[in-house]
Amino acid sequence: MRKTLKFLFLVLIFVGALGNLLRPFREYFVLGPWGWFVAKIIFALFGILVTVIFGFVAYRILTVRSVHRQVSARRSERVQLIYDALDAGRELMQKDIIPFAEDVGIRWTTYQILRENGLDEIFPTEFYSIEQAAESKLAEWLESPNELGALPDAIEHAPSVTINADGKDHIYHVFRFRVNEPHWAASRGWMLGIVGPYFVDSEPYDWPAATFSRLEREEDITPVNEANWAHENFVMKYRRDK
Repeated sequence: MRKTLKFLFLVLIFVGALGNLLRPFREYFVLGPWGWFVAKIIFALFGILVTVIFGFVAYRILTVRSVHRQVSARRSERVQLIYDALDAGRELMQKDIIPFAEDVGIRWTTYQILRENGLDEIFPTEFYSIEQAAESKLAEWLESPNELGALPDAIEHAPSVTINADGKDHIYHVFRFRVNEPHWAASRGWMLGIVGPYFVDSEPYDWPAATFSRLEREEDITPVNEANWAHENFVMKYRRDK
């Protein structure tokens, strides 16, 4: 809130300075005896409009950042027992990790924590696959306030899509997911999202270049369309811009 008020104060200073800069040209604004007064009113209204617009944008940015921090904090809380064990120097075993790997909302994060601490060998093998990793990557992405804003209540693997580009097969894993009431997207039913591309030599928890969903209803799009859209707008666009 302090940053927002500071920003609005700077906008008001800018508008006031603009009015003073234009003062030498006041004759151009003379529309009669009250011409300059009318011009100042116009500038004031313009300043208020600019302030409201930029204030709203600043509010949205700060709000989203705050929610992002809350989501990250909640995710950290869900894996806190792992952090506690690492901090205490307690030996972790595979059976300790299974509940975390089963949770689609923290599976990806769990593996990253273990890998960063040289413990990826204790990650349960039944969850060490590209499908399991991609499923969790999409779920964590959907939880972002900029996207679905919640973990999906159901998520299923749909047929993967392979796109050949630059002489390599780019494999995109497509998932269908939905949320329950009272979430605003519940009425959309099953939606599609993609994660990829993966390659023939990819490891399950390699970082995918594209994790995305347009939150479109399954009836309105196909896995091939969604994969092609992501491939063109993320992967190929990035390569063209390099």
